[in-house]
Amino acid sequence: MDYAMIGARICAARRARGLTQEQVAATAGTSQPTISDLERGVRPAIAFERLVAVAVAVGVDVSTLVAQGEEMLP
Repeated sequence: MDYAMIGARICAARRARGLTQEQVAATAGTSQPTISDLERGVRPAIAFERLVAVAVAVGVDVSTLVAQGEEMLP
């Protein structure tokens, strides 16, 4: 799994929706430092359930975050 790409997609989706890391963290039930680590690709181990919660918080399907290739978010 390409954690740097997942992080970039999380960040892009969050910014596209005008959300802060704190807002995403609160909605996903995690902390702002966790969201920051995810966006920077420095958190290599994340439970799938947590990744789903983050995807919901930024308004995308989890498959968008983990898709192979260089596809960008709409």
